[in-house]
Amino acid sequence: MKIFTSSIILLSILLLGNNSLKRSSEFEPMINEPVFELDDISIDNNVRGMQIVANLALDSAEDLLALVDRAKAKGANTIFFADSKTNIFGINGTAGAKWDQEMKAFSDGVRARDMDLIFMTTVMGFCGSLIGDNPDLTTGYPIKNQELRAENGELVPVNSSELFNGDFEDYSGNLVTDWGFQDAPGTRTFIDTQVKRSGQASFRAEGKGGESSRIFTTFKVVPFHQYTLRFWVKTENLTADNLLALIRDEDNHDRELTSLQLSTTRKDDGGRSYFKSPNQLTLDWTEVRIAFNSLEAIRVNLALAVYGGTTGKIWWDDVEILDTPALNWLNREDLPKSVQFQNGSPLDFGVDVAVPLDTKLGFSGYPGDFDTQHAPPKIQIINNGKIKEGDIVTINGYHGLPTAAGQVSCSWNNPETYERMRQVHQSLQDTYQPDGFLLNYSEIRTGGWEPADADNFTTSGAALAQSIKVAFEDLFEIAPDGQFYFWSDMVDPNHNANAFYYQVKNTLDKSWLTLNADKVTIANWWETVDIPEKAAASLQFFSDKEFKQIVGAFYDSDVNVNYDRWQQAAEGVEGIVGNMYATWTADGDFTKIEPYGDLWWVRKEVQNQIVSLSAPEEVTPRETYSIEVVHEAEAASDIVVILQLNESPWTNYGAARVPVVSGSNTVTLDFQVNEDIPLAEGAYKWTAFSTPSGLDWEEQTGIVIQAGVSCIPEQVFEDSLTNLIVPAQVSPGESYTISVDYSASETQRMVAYLQLNRSPWSDYGYQSFEVQSGADKATLEMTMPDSLPTGVADYKWVTYLTPIGGNWANNVALLEQTGIDVLAASALRTSVQNLNGLTMYPNPAGTTVTFESDLELQTFDIYSNEGRLLKQLTANKESAIDVSDLTNGIYIVVTTLSNGKKLSGQLIVQH
Repeated sequence: MKIFTSSIILLSILLLGNNSLKRSSEFEPMINEPVFELDDISIDNNVRGMQIVANLALDSAEDLLALVDRAKAKGANTIFFADSKTNIFGINGTAGAKWDQEMKAFSDGVRARDMDLIFMTTVMGFCGSLIGDNPDLTTGYPIKNQELRAENGELVPVNSSELFNGDFEDYSGNLVTDWGFQDAPGTRTFIDTQVKRSGQASFRAEGKGGESSRIFTTFKVVPFHQYTLRFWVKTENLTADNLLALIRDEDNHDRELTSLQLSTTRKDDGGRSYFKSPNQLTLDWTEVRIAFNSLEAIRVNLALAVYGGTTGKIWWDDVEILDTPALNWLNREDLPKSVQFQNGSPLDFGVDVAVPLDTKLGFSGYPGDFDTQHAPPKIQIINNGKIKEGDIVTINGYHGLPTAAGQVSCSWNNPETYERMRQVHQSLQDTYQPDGFLLNYSEIRTGGWEPADADNFTTSGAALAQSIKVAFEDLFEIAPDGQFYFWSDMVDPNHNANAFYYQVKNTLDKSWLTLNADKVTIANWWETVDIPEKAAASLQFFSDKEFKQIVGAFYDSDVNVNYDRWQQAAEGVEGIVGNMYATWTADGDFTKIEPYGDLWWVRKEVQNQIVSLSAPEEVTPRETYSIEVVHEAEAASDIVVILQLNESPWTNYGAARVPVVSGSNTVTLDFQVNEDIPLAEGAYKWTAFSTPSGLDWEEQTGIVIQAGVSCIPEQVFEDSLTNLIVPAQVSPGESYTISVDYSASETQRMVAYLQLNRSPWSDYGYQSFEVQSGADKATLEMTMPDSLPTGVADYKWVTYLTPIGGNWANNVALLEQTGIDVLAASALRTSVQNLNGLTMYPNPAGTTVTFESDLELQTFDIYSNEGRLLKQLTANKESAIDVSDLTNGIYIVVTTLSNGKKLSGQLIVQH
């Protein structure tokens, strides 16, 4: 996210938190950990850019050129430069002698270093500086028939809305009367009768456990009226992810009517200081006024909300809703305004009513600074006797709408907006001859409601596309040989080009249609945290439309993680020609130029290359895994694999090394994970690299990283046997398949045999084999000896687990199945078979086998002779099962009774 305030471009920092897990000293830290060698990456580096945002009225060209030198030393070839003064250069002269001198020195210095200079201009979404001397050029929002009453020579707004119990005087315990949902009353939200601004009570919310502490209400409004929500807050050491008054259309929660943040008075100039993520914030009672347009809403959903609160308290009191039609009133020829009696009889501005004039419009602390905190201007009646005391009139017009941290957009398609942009670009081109321009149409959060947009275009996307078209047509004419760039977000359906983006009128779909792919390069940006889920689709979208692209990289995050994620997102995408080191902190973070340059800008000769790395996505402490590495080597070398954290600090939770000869090789390394690795989801990465034989990481080449590896707890297996599937009838000389599910805590010996269920001790078909630690199914092929006595119905199948070298007396798990019949071989081939109360016929079966029983049956399961489940059916007292799809052979039928007992028998299928 890019944020421009106080005439200087700023950004809210998204820092990926450092992990405090301890570092192993077995391997030294690798300073740079690229995922791919630069000759084999998805993103080309023809454009090797660095963004510099400065204020040359205060900064010096010498200091900025020192940054340029550091970037150039690492291979950069392009500087993207922004200064609030370049956004208005040439409109009202220059920014002063000092700025002119420093700007010339900087521009000449970049050229002297044989680098391209790209001016970043027209900050359309944060355009306070461009319209500072004419704030009426901000985007307008319509007011329709908002009522006013004549009182003492003025037209005073008539209340058209009411918020009940905003002073919190009515309550029951900690529940607020006439409000709606309330988070955790008595735990995180309270009625406070000790601390209050007025009356006898206030509403208190506390930050606890990272949870939400909110209260909701709804109130009626009239469409297309401007209102101001006024309230008072007091805080004590409040820390939370987000603090806001959330104002939405009750019937369409996707439509936020404003996103303006809470604010306090700025001490230096009286403007507003906005905040949304308080950190140990303590305020005395402070008045906050947030204006919004109801748009199509007839009911508003309001939440006084603390999100992700961890510590501290906030008190809310005296919440009310005010009609404020004249606040930030706009007076432009292309924005119609009217006033009339309630019955529709017309009145005239300038004759009957003075034109509203808000002298604080766009001048909160300095020119171009907007707010909704100030009181709206009075609307004066011109004393000609036409309007009488108490008369009701209605007013129509447009007002400006600051949002977020007080930002405003320029009127998208106003001719003067076009003219100002053209004048700025022409002046910069004439004075400095830059190599190109980046048109800064980013995060345009208001607009689309003016007649030039709403009346001439069916969607806001089409209206914005027209503004983009005109701006670039002028640029192409002014700088016919220039390079042209455009931030991606407002023309990307995967980003901001969709419906209900902040307070834009409707969908921004198709806003990209007027961009010229032959001339304009897309500067595709995402914050690092969003790259994995969103960047690939975004890059592919523009590639499919044949745009060249550069990526806005770094974004004040871990350089290696950011690089890794961009490379993965760009895999297989054509037309990505470069990158930009972009920092958005208030003072700019240029401490990462060198490691960034090593990854993005410097090309290395690749002598040894890791082609691919195949490693598990989940590991457990102390476990050993097989890691497969495909490698190309020009000479004998070593392959090293390390398991470490995705981010700083450098760590090592295991390492393996194997020598390889020259040529293409696939090697497998046995890798044991360290015992001290902390459990964490997706926090680790496999790093594989090549190094000359016997040398360490300093000579590494061909690095490949597999990120997103989780460390999970070791699975504990208890010794057990379950689900023994055996035939209920056997015969001498016949072979049978039995299966049993087992869980073993360590390597054990499994034993299985058929035995008489009485003395003397016996075993038939005895088998013994080892099973490894874990859980699995054991399937055995057992042949009954010819000496097996027949005609006896008192056998049992026996299976048990015992330690290696142990016997039955040492068993750790035992499972038996009794009631087994031993019949002569011919008996198993009769057409009717009885399995302890279950009759199965015919057997052998051709196409159908029938089961009959008086027992309570649940399911029939038919298994292959190898123990694989083939059919599972719900059982009835008489069931016919189609076996025509089974090939000729012997199958095991397992019937589960309602008490859980299982009966099994052998089914022969012969078609």
